[in-house]
Parts: sequence; structure tokens; C-alpha cells
Amino acid sequence: MTKRPLHFPEISARLDELHFPEVGAVVAILRGGRVPGFLVADRLGGLPVVLLEVRHREDDNRPRPEGALAGRRVGGEQLNAGTHLLLVDDVSVTGGTFAIARNCFPGHPITTFVLKGQADLVAFPGIEGCVHWPWNLD
Repeated sequence: MTKRPLHFPEISARLDELHFPEVGAVVAILRGGRVPGFLVADRLGGLPVVLLEVRHREDDNRPRPEGALAGRRVGGEQLNAGTHLLLVDDVSVTGGTFAIARNCFPGHPITTFVLKGQADLVAFPGIEGCVHWPWNLD
């Protein structure tokens, strides 16, 4: 399967064009949202980043037989109650990961962002098929 390559300059330029809402912290969904999360947090003035693990697949891309690993925080600062959060992932197809992530932050207004797929904000809405991200070694 051929993946469409996206390079850092293209991603960076697109992030500069987007209009993000005012948020108090970024939640980067591991693993795919780690790099985009830090890129966005930096662009938004160096916001704090919380890392959240939500996994539907094993390392070899097989579905997890026991279902999704749901919402395990693996790092980041404590959040004040009611802080508006930006949930960041690389791709969202069904919205299932965002649904799990939302449940981890009750009482927080949330905006979702992906590089590709479906979310409140999408950097590359016109891309179909798979993408080769510059931070992936495969």
C-alpha cells in the first residue's frame, strides 16, 4: 500500500493557517498524537501538554483482543477544573478514540484536532488513504 508522504514544512505551514480556539492545555493522544500535540502546543504559546494513552491496536496493528486501552494518563501537568482542552491525534476515522478521551476529562470543555480525518479542526481534510508522517520510521 502506497502512503502519501507529508513533510514537516507542509504540516508546519498548515498549522500556521489554522485558527485554533483559546485553550488552556493540549491533550496529546498517544501514540499518533504525540508529535502533533507538541507542535500545536508550541504554536499556541507553549501550552502545557498532557499525554493520554488510548489504544485500539497492538504494535503490529492487530486489533487488541481485549478491546481499547482506555484513557491512561502517562504524563503531563495537573489541570485546573474547567480548563478548555484541545484533544490532538494524528488521524481519527470513527471518533472512538476521542469519545474515550472525552470521558477522561469530565467538566472540561473540549475541542478536537487531527491532521487527517474527522474532528472539530482538521489540518488536511482532503487527504484520502494512508499517510506517511515524517516522525514515523517505517
